[in-house]
Amino acid sequence: MTKEFEDTFQRLFNHPQFSSVRYEIWKRDASRDSRAATVFARQANMALANIFTSPILDSTQSKTLFILGSGWSINSLSDENISHMGSHESVGINFWFFHDFVPSLFSFDAGKVDDSEKPHLRESLTQLGKLFSRPAIVEKNPKVLYLRPFQGDTSLLIPIPKSLSAQAWVHGRANFISRTARSLEADIRDVLSRLIDEKLPPTVLPDNGSSVARLVFLALAQGFRDIVLVGVDLDAKPHFWFAPSYVEKYGDYVRLFPKPDNQPHGTTLAINRPTDTLDFLTMLNLAITDLGLGQIWAGSSESHLSSRLEPYRWPSYDPDGSSAAKT
Repeated sequence: MTKEFEDTFQRLFNHPQFSSVRYEIWKRDASRDSRAATVFARQANMALANIFTSPILDSTQSKTLFILGSGWSINSLSDENISHMGSHESVGINFWFFHDFVPSLFSFDAGKVDDSEKPHLRESLTQLGKLFSRPAIVEKNPKVLYLRPFQGDTSLLIPIPKSLSAQAWVHGRANFISRTARSLEADIRDVLSRLIDEKLPPTVLPDNGSSVARLVFLALAQGFRDIVLVGVDLDAKPHFWFAPSYVEKYGDYVRLFPKPDNQPHGTTLAINRPTDTLDFLTMLNLAITDLGLGQIWAGSSESHLSSRLEPYRWPSYDPDGSSAAKT
């Protein structure tokens, strides 16, 4: 294959009009990960998630879902903000459990790990599992959603108490294969259209290398319309648990994490992807609103995300200074 032919092929393949062709390749990848997730769920004695029908979240009482990240802006949440979140469904991502607020669902994932790093990581996760298993969390009986670990190793996941295992699921993922921003935008819209009709592989979430992106698709599949990203700051500030109050309370656990280095977190960058997470969420929100499926909101005006997404209007705190409030 000559370079000229390859360039022409890639240009045609990545044309926005060929999203249906790219979807078929994406579906092949999704089917492969679905099979792997099925095997892992059986070996780990977990339920395999169906993103449409499993009772992972409950959208019958409210169509608003809060997705809780680890950004520094979490430390600016007021008691009224937290109380408001408690009246809706919510998802805490990975190490959210440092926070006292217990969400409806905890979402855990594990990336690729070098063999040399596995012993240290396993020990750290075992220790962090003790923090997660404290009575204040277990007594709230939250649900748990695991992304199938890259190497299918359960020891690379946060351990949970047996009392919560009855409402724990595992799911797969498949990354968009788009190579340009224009083709990615078309592919997002194509996948959302299929999601509306529940025609996506039900055990796999579309992905762009970010937990937040996957959970937005889950939110839509589960029937939510207003998706509020709290603590999804997409900046170089430390995780919220490096604040002095957490260091004082959970110092032994905080020290398990590398010291902040003022560098952007890895999942925010466009590594092997046509866009970074900020651009992806911007595209995703535009497609969601254009298709009449709802809206993604930035939970804080402090977040870098608020430069692209409209800030959520908290009932007792309005980032815009107006009197309107999102309820």
